[in-house]
Amino acid sequence: MTSYVFTHATVLDGTEGMEPQPNMTVVVNEGIIEKTLQEAGVNVPAGSAQLPADKTEYSEYASDGTTLVKESYSFSGTVDLNGAAHEWSALLLYNYSTANTSGNLADTIRIVYVYVNA
Repeated sequence: MTSYVFTHATVLDGTEGMEPQPNMTVVVNEGIIEKTLQEAGVNVPAGSAQLPADKTEYSEYASDGTTLVKESYSFSGTVDLNGAAHEWSALLLYNYSTANTSGNLADTIRIVYVYVNA
């Protein structure tokens, strides 16, 4: 998994009527689901867990319609473990409440759940 941290970044969230958010810290985790599954002993191909292009499918906004509050999405697939097919699923949850209060995206609470039917 590759992670990047950008400090003092100006964030544009892509929503209609968005306002630039200057001086933010942004953490980018690539392949977090695949890496977590690998750490659990389940090797899945890169790209097995892709977020939809439409952010409205996994994003929740505050009543102002522009402040991102939460992101959550479920992933699933089948993997071969010792010659047998097993179902896996994962849940990715990002809670931005603390980050919105502090103004620092590094304060985002990130939770990853992984389930393997083994």
